[in-house]
Amino acid sequence: MHNSEIIDDAKQALAAFQTRGPFQISRITTGLINQTFRADGVAGSYILQRLHPIFAPAVNQDIEAVTLVLQKKNILTPSLVKTDQGDLWVMINEHCWRMQTYIEGQTFDQVKNPQMAHGVGQLVGKFHEALEEFSYQYSFARSGVHDTPHFLKRLELLLSSDHHQHAHYDAFSKLAEKLLKAGETLPKMTELLKRHSHGDLKISNVLFNDEVQPLCLLDLDTLGQMPWPIEMGDAFRSWCNPHGEDAQIIFFSEDIFAAGLKGYAEVAGHLWTAEEKEMLLVGMKTIPLELSTRFLIDVLEDKYWGWDPSRFAFRADHNLMRASGQWELYLDIAKKSAELSQLIHKAFA
Repeated sequence: MHNSEIIDDAKQALAAFQTRGPFQISRITTGLINQTFRADGVAGSYILQRLHPIFAPAVNQDIEAVTLVLQKKNILTPSLVKTDQGDLWVMINEHCWRMQTYIEGQTFDQVKNPQMAHGVGQLVGKFHEALEEFSYQYSFARSGVHDTPHFLKRLELLLSSDHHQHAHYDAFSKLAEKLLKAGETLPKMTELLKRHSHGDLKISNVLFNDEVQPLCLLDLDTLGQMPWPIEMGDAFRSWCNPHGEDAQIIFFSEDIFAAGLKGYAEVAGHLWTAEEKEMLLVGMKTIPLELSTRFLIDVLEDKYWGWDPSRFAFRADHNLMRASGQWELYLDIAKKSAELSQLIHKAFA
């Protein structure tokens, strides 16, 4: 869809909220999946989003349910704004559009220091603690979320298919073989307790104030239930990579990990079982391996991840760099396993 068409659809979506208008809209380019705009109206500022088709409109019912719980517990959160007809979303040209409250703040692609990580850990701990006794059946569940064996199987099938003419096939095949071999060594996590989770705790999904203190979690489309070692494994692979996903040089910072886990455990550590604590390191290894696999799949399939055309000629170029970076992150976590295990036991003691 061309930019002008998206703008036209955004204006049609805003008509469902006309009692809060008129609006001035501006594009927000951060984020890999949804199309996002800031809408400034007479009643204030809002976030307007067109959901990616991977999210069913019913995901908004889940966001509404969870954010109401957070608000009752005085935890800051963006919340859905109902249309003039009282609906949580509006359909425009077969796409789901929704409006959310706007919270002033800033986001980052990297954790700047251990102090920042400590605050984010506490924020996530409060989120988990607030939902610990929440009884709710989610209306929308992402298919195959963090099903690492599924993604490895897809990669294996791609490796055996006829893509030899692809410009990146040699690099693709070499990395694919390493990922498949490493995947055979990872313990399964399917038997762990599933708990209420954010589902995508990368650092860019945390909103900060001007003093770089965390305010709230963003992008709630991924809400659901999953094992916390997977949830926090995803968080730490993001927080503890100081250079971000798009960097050439990637490593896992033990200092940031120690501070982030300490902040988290201070709030929610008492909720973790002994088995969950033991499996956290497995989750921290699994997620970068899975992400590397998913980025590498898209090198050939070329259809899923958003990419930066100002830095890369093609989506495949960007995805190959991301896949290589997550593989390097996995290797660094594996190399530091003994030290990281000690930090986990210390934080949860």
